[in-house]
Amino acid sequence: MTWKDIEELADRERLRRYTDACMTARQIAAVIGCSKTSVETAMRHHGLKRALVLPKGNT
Repeated sequence: MTWKDIEELADRERLRRYTDACMTARQIAAVIGCSKTSVETAMRHHGLKRALVLPKGNT
């Protein structure tokens, strides 16, 4: 199975909802039930940026 077989990853707008919620690729993968690599590949394909995660205490 590739990322194209996973509806949430194949559909740019569905994947964008996760990235707009500032979720990391690891968090998205956990919710969808796939690998982090699959999420990252789909994000690159769709031109979506990863969420910026700052260390705690930094604003």
